[in-house]
Amino acid sequence: MLNNGVFMKKLYLLLFIIFTNLPINAQDNLISKFGFEFGYGINMHNSEFSNVGIIPSCCPIYDGGNGNGFSLGLFYELPLAKSFSLGLKTEYASLDAVLENDELKLFGDDGNKVQGNLNYRIDSKINKLALIPYASIRFSSKLSLNLGFSLDYLNKADMNQREKISSPDNLVFKDNNSNTRNIYDGEIDGLNALNYSIYASIKYDFFLDKSQNYCLTPSISANYGLSDIAKNTNWSINSIRFNVGFAYNLIEEEPIPEPKKELYLPKPNIVKQKPATPFKPKSAELKRISDLKLDISAVGVNDNGLETPDLQVVRIEEFLSTNVQPLLSYIFFDENTYDIPNRLEIMSSSETNQFGINSLKNLDALETYKKILNIIGWRLNQIKDADLTITGCNSDENLEKSNLSLSEKRAEILKSYLTNVWSINPDRIKIQKRNLPEKPSSSAHNDGIQENRRAEFSSNNERILEPVIIEDTLRTANPPILRFKTSFSSSVPIKEWRLFVLHEGQTIKEFEGKGSIPPQIDWLLTKDLTNSSINWKKVEYVLTAKDNDNNENETDLKSINVNAVSIQKKRDEGKKDKSIDKYSLILFDFNSAELTAPNKKIANLIKQKISSEADINIYGYADRSGIAQRNQQLAEDRAKASANAISRPDSKIHPIGSSQLIYDNNLPEGRFYSRTVTIIVESTISNKE
Repeated sequence: MLNNGVFMKKLYLLLFIIFTNLPINAQDNLISKFGFEFGYGINMHNSEFSNVGIIPSCCPIYDGGNGNGFSLGLFYELPLAKSFSLGLKTEYASLDAVLENDELKLFGDDGNKVQGNLNYRIDSKINKLALIPYASIRFSSKLSLNLGFSLDYLNKADMNQREKISSPDNLVFKDNNSNTRNIYDGEIDGLNALNYSIYASIKYDFFLDKSQNYCLTPSISANYGLSDIAKNTNWSINSIRFNVGFAYNLIEEEPIPEPKKELYLPKPNIVKQKPATPFKPKSAELKRISDLKLDISAVGVNDNGLETPDLQVVRIEEFLSTNVQPLLSYIFFDENTYDIPNRLEIMSSSETNQFGINSLKNLDALETYKKILNIIGWRLNQIKDADLTITGCNSDENLEKSNLSLSEKRAEILKSYLTNVWSINPDRIKIQKRNLPEKPSSSAHNDGIQENRRAEFSSNNERILEPVIIEDTLRTANPPILRFKTSFSSSVPIKEWRLFVLHEGQTIKEFEGKGSIPPQIDWLLTKDLTNSSINWKKVEYVLTAKDNDNNENETDLKSINVNAVSIQKKRDEGKKDKSIDKYSLILFDFNSAELTAPNKKIANLIKQKISSEADINIYGYADRSGIAQRNQQLAEDRAKASANAISRPDSKIHPIGSSQLIYDNNLPEGRFYSRTVTIIVESTISNKE
C-alpha cells in the first residue's frame, strides 16, 4: 500500500527546491485579482486504525486508501509588493476514498477448516467547505507559487462499511449465516467537523487579451492533512487537484506619454497651451496690497536660432504654394488584433458626401495619413475602373507567429470599411494574406516588429495611391518665432499665470501654466498662421499672474507692429512674387538611400514643374532607428539622390538625420514618414498684367 504521508512530504520538498531557484520578474502594475476555478482531485487517505468509534469491526488495520472527486473554488489576491500577494480562497470539494484490507482466515470446525479471503472495506463519502488564506509568490506576470493554510469544515462525512468473505463463494459466517457482516451505512462516528491542512499550489496564467485583464488559470494544488477526521483514529486526508479557472486582473493603467514632435527649427521653449479665450483686463480689480511684480518683452528668433532683440515689425507674407504629400499605403495594427486603429479617421456612410480633397488643406503628412481610408474610398468612387488589392500581414513573432488567419482578418476589416461606408463594390477589392510583408522591417527590434503588423494596399490604377497634391496659400512669418521674455518678483509663490496675445482686443493666442513663470515663452508664428487672417496691423500682449494668496497683477499692454503682405496686395502693386512648393518623398527602404518607384514618380513631377532659376533646398531626414552618425550620412545620401533624380545637383543640401524627428516616432507610420526627403522649391513669378 502507498505511504501517502511520505509521498506528500517529498512532493512539498520538490516544489520548494524548484520554485526557490526561479528568477523573479513579476508584473508590477497589478492592483488585485479575483476569479473562480473547478478541479478534479486525487484523494489519498492516510490511516492506521482498526475501527471507527463504536462501529464494530474485525479488521486488523486500515492502512490507507485512495479516491477522487471534484472541487469548485473562488479566490481573491491583493498584491503587497511587486512579487508578493496575499490571497483568500473558498473551496467546496469532495474527499471520497475507499479504504480496504484483505486477510486470509480459516473458516469452519476444527476437524473441517477451509481457508478463505476476508475483505474489509470502508467507502467514505466526505465533502468539505474550506477557507484558505495563502501567500502568493510571483515569478513572472504568469507564474506563481501559493502557500497557505486550509481550515476545512466537513459538512458531509458518511461511511459505508462491510466485511465480506470474497472467496470461496460458499463460505458464510456462523453468526448470521451470510458471507457479509458488520455492515454499517451512516455518519462517521466521532467526527471532527473542523480539520486543518497545509495548502500549496502552482498556477500559470494564460492571458486572453492584450491588456492582460482576463486570463485562464490552470493550476496544480495540494493539501497535506494535519488533523484526524474522527476521534481516537489515525485518519487524515491528503489530496492533489488539477484545476482550471478564470480570473480577472485589475491592472493600473499606465499614462500615455505625450508624443514628441520636433521641427527643423531651434527647439523652442514650448509651454502648455489651451484654446484661446477672450482676455479681460483686471486693472480695476487688482489687489495692490501684494508685492507681486511682473514684466514682459518680446524678441524675434530666426531660422538659425539667433535672437533679434530690436524687434520693430513682424512681416507676414502669403505665397502661392503646391504641397505634395506622399500617401503611405500601409495600415498598422496593434499586436494580435485586427481592429482599425482609433488614430485613423473613421467616418459614417452619411458623412462621405462631405469628403473631398479640399478637406486635406493645411494638413501635414501624418495628419493626411490619418484620412487614408477615406482618401482611398473617395478615389475608388471617382475612378470606377480601378480595383484594389489589400494584403494582410503579420509580424511572424510571438502571438502572431504564422498566424495567417489574423493576416486575413486585417485585410477583411479594411475591405468591410470600404464596402460598407464608401459603398465600393466588393468585387473590386481583392484580399490576400501572408506572414511577413514582402519588404519587411527588421525584426531585431520592437520597432521593426511593430511595422510588420500591417496591411498593404496596391491597385491596378496608380491614381488610387498617388500623392495628395494641394494647391494652396502658404503663409510665412519673419521672424518665424516670437519669444516672450518674462521676469517677476514676489514674496509669495506664484500659483498660476497666463500670457495673452491680442488683435483688436480679441485673443488670438494664449499660454498658461501653474507655478513659477518660465523665463521665456516661444510662439511659433508660422504654424499658427495657417487658418488665421493676416489683416493684422499690430498684435498686443500682456502677462497676468496670481500668487498663492490669490493676489493678482498684470503687465502693461505692449504691442508689435505687423506688416502683412497678401498675394492680392502684391498683385495690386504689380510686384514680383514667388511661389513656394513643398514635395515630400517617403518609402525609402530601411538603411537605404535608393529611390523607390513611387519616389521616382514624385521626382519626375518636380522636374516638370521647376524652372532653371528656381531656388531648391532639400532636407534629408531619418527615423530613430540606428545610430545618429549613420542616420546623418543616410539623410545626406537621400537628399543627394533626390537632387540627382530631379536633375538639379546645384540644390542646397541640408542633412538633418535623426537629430530632429519631424513626426512622432512612437508610431510606425511616424517612423515611415520620418524616412523622408523634403524638397522646397522657390520660383519667381510676375504679378504684372
